[in-house]
Amino acid sequence: MIAGFVLTLIVLKAFAQEVVPPSTEELTQYLAILAGIGGLKGAALAVAVVQGLMLFFRTPLANFAGKWKLVVVSGLSFVMAFLAIMVTGASWQSALFNGAVLSAFQVFANQAYKQATEKSA
Repeated sequence: MIAGFVLTLIVLKAFAQEVVPPSTEELTQYLAILAGIGGLKGAALAVAVVQGLMLFFRTPLANFAGKWKLVVVSGLSFVMAFLAIMVTGASWQSALFNGAVLSAFQVFANQAYKQATEKSA
């Protein structure tokens, strides 16, 4: 019982983090990826695009997404996990059924379900 309570507090603390805009270092690293875009192949190029979208959704410009912002970000995290494994040369089947990808999908599906079934106050 106490362990369950402690785990609940840890989860609440983890999800209560404030969203901060991307740092200059993160943007510099992303621009370095874009500078080498000529050498990127399919999945690596998709990873760069998804990373750019994830950085965008951390800015105030993405407030248009409203309550769906978390769903979009968790969906992008799912895609990013899948593509990151594809870049290593894995087949799409083994990438899709990888533990990290499946857990990212569970978070995305849960959040999408909660947002879709939430009654507006």
